[in-house]
Amino acid sequence: MGDVEAIRILKMMGRQPDDPLTPEVAAEVCERSNRDVLLTGAIAQIGTVYLLTLQATDCRSSKKLASTQAKARSKDEVLGAIDTIAARIRSQLGEAAASIQRYDRPIDEATTPSLEALKDFSQGEYLRSQGKSEVEILPYYQRAVLLDPQFAMAYGAIGVTFYNANENSLASLYLRKAFDLRHRVGAKESLIIEAHYYSEGLGDIEQGIETYKLWAAMYPFDPVPWLDMANDYNQIGQYRAAIDAGERALRLDPDHATTYAVLMRAYRRQNRIADAKSIGMQAIQRGKDASSIHAMLYEIAHWEQDAEAEARELAWGERNPGDFYFLYDRAEAALFSGKFKEAKRLFGESHDAAAREGLSEAADSVLSDFAAYQLEFGMDSDARATLHRIAKPDPEATDIAILRTKLGDDAYGKQFLDRQQIKENLPTLLKSYNLPLLSAALAMGQARPMDAVTALEAARAYELSGFGVLKARGEAYLVAKEPKAAAPEFQKIVDHYGIDVISPEIPLAHLGLARAYTRAGDAADSRDEYEKFFTLWKNADADVPVLVTARAEYTATH
Repeated sequence: MGDVEAIRILKMMGRQPDDPLTPEVAAEVCERSNRDVLLTGAIAQIGTVYLLTLQATDCRSSKKLASTQAKARSKDEVLGAIDTIAARIRSQLGEAAASIQRYDRPIDEATTPSLEALKDFSQGEYLRSQGKSEVEILPYYQRAVLLDPQFAMAYGAIGVTFYNANENSLASLYLRKAFDLRHRVGAKESLIIEAHYYSEGLGDIEQGIETYKLWAAMYPFDPVPWLDMANDYNQIGQYRAAIDAGERALRLDPDHATTYAVLMRAYRRQNRIADAKSIGMQAIQRGKDASSIHAMLYEIAHWEQDAEAEARELAWGERNPGDFYFLYDRAEAALFSGKFKEAKRLFGESHDAAAREGLSEAADSVLSDFAAYQLEFGMDSDARATLHRIAKPDPEATDIAILRTKLGDDAYGKQFLDRQQIKENLPTLLKSYNLPLLSAALAMGQARPMDAVTALEAARAYELSGFGVLKARGEAYLVAKEPKAAAPEFQKIVDHYGIDVISPEIPLAHLGLARAYTRAGDAADSRDEYEKFFTLWKNADADVPVLVTARAEYTATH
């Protein structure tokens, strides 16, 4: 290890570069720098003779591996004696040096004076790289900040973990704590903290991407900024860019489970289903058995009606119970097929799993999403009842504001919109996706469909980050009696199925197309789209209101 690296690690330990390098301090430097063997030496003068000793110790176990001594009869012979003992120690180690067990839990580089805190932080990072769940990872980061309350990187890791678990309020709190402590760390750590704070803490995805680009430029062999860039591009619907960044991250580090998951998601959203399946299977073959990867393989199997693959992934889910995300996927897949009763049960299980894991925001999100689907399926009173099950609704939750507005509570939606519009630096997707949706919902409630279309123009740049804007625009055009303008919006959902291959919005988009073609006088295409909808819902619960209405429409017009 060079002097520069040793000085850098001493600074991370909270020590000065000129502090004495005692055996204890040297051992910690050795462990922090991921070395296998610590060499310690001493020169003692005994009369006119100099006694030189050199010892090799396993950095991990502190077990002595080899030792040797040599004498020098004068100062002039000391350098020659050093060469002698160096050759002896190499000979004693021999091939054994290569067989010393390497760290299976590498210690990461992060500024903290507590080696124990650093070990917990590193264990959390290792588990993340293996695709373990947020609930499994979180305790290690939390213990790290208990051991060192000034551990900036650990606070940042807690924030990112909460963000991945859909606990956005807690994520922002911890990412802000890391941001406030960034003056205590080095340049690279500060850059990492800032990037996550902008992207996940503030929701300023564009600023986050720019910071990740700077990080990647300064540290070109670090895969993490490319991985995080890919994740951000996925969120804003720029899937080609997400694929480019994800592939770059994978080339730099083919051993991180999250990279496979993020790249798999980018492929799928770009409709590259075969590539998504391939990268998912590669991850599993490398032992990266992440829930998110199995969930996506399940989604694809359901989309492709591959019963064998679907059963295989369901079996994995049964062997790994309790994951709310996988249960949520199964619920959404049931809704894709119109199986409302099955979906209701699975949404309930997903909610309960999230609640058991202490993920209250995620649990509430499951309820609000289910309520939104109930409304889309024509179950208005059921949607209201589901919303009332949320014990402490977040007053800043946009999805709840949109849903309440659609259910007729215009005052709530207007107050929410007014509060957001006076704020500065709104999160990217709140400003340019969700608030336009809310404005459109308010306009539709006041029978102003073309004003809704106008409001949705603000979301044009990010409209492919989900199906919501496309559906809202199509429905507004239908109400405005502009069916020829409505059809292309529903067609975009069908064409970009990879965004969410199990979303109920896909079969409902066929229904939207059928209605648009009917009103445009195109009977053949209308019949075709109705039949596509009925095919997708061939096993649907017969009493789902939207299906009952669709059958009545079809009978009346065909």
